[in-house]
Amino acid sequence: MEDISGLLSNVLPSSLKDVKCVESILFSAFNPPPSYRRLVEDSFYLDVTTLEGNVFCITGSTRMFYVNSCTTKTFDPRPSKATLEATTLATLLQKISPRFKKAFHEIWEQKAAAHCFEKEQPVLMPNLWLGSYPVPDAIQTGLRIQ
Repeated sequence: MEDISGLLSNVLPSSLKDVKCVESILFSAFNPPPSYRRLVEDSFYLDVTTLEGNVFCITGSTRMFYVNSCTTKTFDPRPSKATLEATTLATLLQKISPRFKKAFHEIWEQKAAAHCFEKEQPVLMPNLWLGSYPVPDAIQTGLRIQ
C-alpha cells in the first residue's frame, strides 16, 4: 500500500496563523440612530479600539463609513475634523490604523498563498431550516371544517 500522507497534506487546509487587526469593534451605545440622523442615512455607530490604543466612533451610513466626533459620553454625529471616510469599513480602518493595515495585508497574503481547494466555498444544501421538500399535501381534518 502506498503512502498517501504526502498527497493529503497538499489538500488538507493549512493552519493559518492568527493575526489580530483591532483590539475591539463594538456597537456604540448611541444605537439605533435617532430619526433625524436616519433621514441623513445613518445606519449604525461603531466604537473601534485600534491596536495602537486609539478609540474611534465610526458612523456607518448607506453611502460610506466615516469617523464622527462622538465620545463615550457625548453624541456628536458630525464628521471629525480629520474627515476620514471610505466606502468600506476595512478601508477606513486601514486609514486610521497603520497596524491594522499591516495585519490586514498579512491576512490577504495568507489567503492568497492557500491551496485552491481552501479558497472554495463549501457546498451547502439550500434552505435546510425550512423543513422537508416538497411540501406535504394538506390533510383534511374535522377541526378545520367550518
